[in-house]
This record gives sequence, structure tokens and C-alpha cells, in this order.
Amino acid sequence: MEVENGRCSYSLSKGALPTRQGFNGYRCRELKQFAKSHCIFHDPHPNKESGEFCSKLKLKTDHCFIGYVFPKAFTFPMSEFHDADFAHSHFHGRADFQESVFAGQTDLSIATFHQGAHFNRALFKGDVRLTGAEFCGQAWFTDVTLEGSMSLISTYFRDEFWFTSIGDVVAEMVGTVFEKEALFHNSTFAKGSFIETQFRDRATFGYFKHMGNVFDVRLASQSPDVIFFEGVDMKHLLFREADLTRASFNQCYNLDQASFYDCKWNTESGRNHVLYDELELRGKVEPWTKMAEREIERRKGKNQINADSSNRVEVQPAQPLLDVKHSAVEETCRAFKKHFEDRRNYLVAGDFHEGEMEMRRLAKGTWGRRLLSIEAVYWLLSRYGQSWLRPLACFIALNLTAAVIYSFSGLQLESERAPIRLEITAEPSPILMLESLFIY
Repeated sequence: MEVENGRCSYSLSKGALPTRQGFNGYRCRELKQFAKSHCIFHDPHPNKESGEFCSKLKLKTDHCFIGYVFPKAFTFPMSEFHDADFAHSHFHGRADFQESVFAGQTDLSIATFHQGAHFNRALFKGDVRLTGAEFCGQAWFTDVTLEGSMSLISTYFRDEFWFTSIGDVVAEMVGTVFEKEALFHNSTFAKGSFIETQFRDRATFGYFKHMGNVFDVRLASQSPDVIFFEGVDMKHLLFREADLTRASFNQCYNLDQASFYDCKWNTESGRNHVLYDELELRGKVEPWTKMAEREIERRKGKNQINADSSNRVEVQPAQPLLDVKHSAVEETCRAFKKHFEDRRNYLVAGDFHEGEMEMRRLAKGTWGRRLLSIEAVYWLLSRYGQSWLRPLACFIALNLTAAVIYSFSGLQLESERAPIRLEITAEPSPILMLESLFIY
């Protein structure tokens, strides 16, 4: 029973919905329940009457569910949504959105899924936001189709997370936390970011690819964007048959404890395992700065001091997202070298050893990096110990040079006890030269 003139007291300020630009706050217009301050939708009790909840939900003409508290025994009566807004909502039962169609933008920011959620075979025709959402149970996103982008900024997954996609995926995971196993399987990321993501249990990237948009031939032929693993603890990560040609592992932790099986790496002459970070520093691939600029803009609120006209505080520029330097990439190559050495795969470890030494050489000055450093001589003579052709060529050249010098100079023994002395012959004959070379 409802009071005729009583309105629900639920409201949100403008600042509580950061994803809604130009949103002037939210206030529920529903009638409140008898002797309560909230309507049936915003009643915080998880065991409230689900029948009344569903019947009233069917009467709604829009898909605005901001702050709704869905009871435990509840199944959504609709499977098609348009500009659905579930910000600050609570799902006390398992949220079942299997085979649902989400047209327009879908907002699940700061939503709480107390028993997990199933989005299996769901179709998202627009952007979907999961910023600040919390999944206390299993989160299933299997065979989903994303025609827009997916934002998982500061999203918290307390249970297992499964993700497989149909078609390309544009996803941004910044500060996302995976408490238990995370599986990214059969997924192609057109654009992606795993910046400051925490994998606290096993994370598997099976048949994971990162490439250009396959629907655009021109873009598909160009280099794809970079997928970042900046600041990620790699201890529990497993990469199986993954495409790592555009993956940046700069500033990662426990790289030597990750697992890599049949992955695709960058290659160059003499090396079959080259990191993207190394190629980017040497100007061999397109730099990632354009993609980083977007993330820098997003982080400005965290990295800069807000301007205040009253105290005249100047705005400080935001710090770069990644400060890729030779020493950092050298450390990354060293971690990969240790990883494969611990597994007795010395052939692959040698490729990363060469990358490590190359970064050390390039970190020196212009002349030092080319000619005047020990690393340069080490590279010139043996390619940091990874080439047998260069030492062999040097050995042959050194011996032939010594033979030629010997043929022109000669060695003469005055007696058996006399010391060997060098004697220059004015006009050595060809026969004497051949004899001397044979003796040498």
C-alpha cells in the first residue's frame, strides 16, 4: 500500500555519477511504500516482495534503474534494453542477462552484483561502462559481442571472470582487480589496456590476439595499437598461443614467474624473440604516444594540482603514462632472460640477453653506442655471444693476416739455442712466400 502524496527519498548528487556528463543529479519520482521512506525499487531490503517489484518494473517506459535494489528471487522480465542505466544498483541475486540486447549506451557504474552476473551471448550495440562495479560472484562474459567499447576502470572481481568475444574488442582495464582466476579466451583486442591491473590468482590469455580492425582492410594492414601491462604483477599470468608482437611489458613485476607457451613474438635478423618496447626505442615500430595521450588526459585529475583563482595555484602538467627508457627495457629483457633460463630454454634466453645488452649499448652516448664502448666491441665481434659466424670470421681473418705478415717478414733461426728474431726480406719470392705460409 502506498501513500498518495509521498515520494521516494532516494536521490544522488551530480558528483555521484561521474560518467554522466551534464547530468544534474538523480531523484526518484516513484511513490514511497507505506511507513517507509523508499519506493519498492529503492527499498534496500534484499528479501522484499519480488512479485510486486516485477509487476511495477514492467510498467516502466524508460530503462533508468539508477540505485535500484533488485531482490534475490528476481529474473529480468525484459531482454532488450535501450540506454540502460544501472548505476549504483544492487543485484542481491544472480544477475541474468544472457542473450540480452543492449542498444545505445549501457551504464553499470558502481553497481554491485552480490551473487555474480551472467552476460553470456549478450549483444552490446554501444559503449558499456563497468567503472567501479563489484562482482562478488562469478562474472561470465562468454561469446559476447561488443560493437562499442567496454570500460572496466577500477572494477573489482571477487570471484572467477570468464571473457570470450565474437569479433573485435575495444576494452580499457585500468586499476581492475581480479581476486580469482581470470580467463581471456579466443578474444581479439582491436584496442586494449591493462594498466595497473592486479591479477591475484591465475590469469590465462588463451588464443589471445591484439590486432587492427579486421572489418577495415586499410586499418588491418597497419600496425595495431599497443596493449599495456604497465605495473602488472605477472606472477599468475599464463599466455598460451598469444600474440605479443604489440604488447608492452614495461615496469611489470615478477615477469620471470609468468608462463609463455607457443606465443608470437617480434622477430628480426638473427633473433626470434624481440620485445615491442625494444623495437619502439630503436624506432623500428610506430610509437605508442598517441594512445598514451588519451590515458594521460584521463589521469590529469590525479596527477595535477587544480587551478584555484583565489590562491593562484598554477596547474602542473600531468606526468607521462610510461617513461620508457633504455634502463627500464634492459631490466625487462633481463627478467625475460631469467624466465627462460630457469626453464633451461637457453636458446630463447639468448635472444633476450642480446636485447638486454643492446639496450645497455644504446644507453651510451652517440659515439660510445657505436664504436667506443666495450658493449660495441662485444656486439661487433660476436653479437653479444649469440653468433658463431662473427668469431669464426674474425679468427680466419686474424690468421690470414698473420700469415701474410709472416710471409713478408719471415723468421730465421741462427742456431737451435739462438733466440727467434724478426728479419725483413727485401724481395720475397713467391716460392718462399708459399713455403712460409705452409710452415705457418
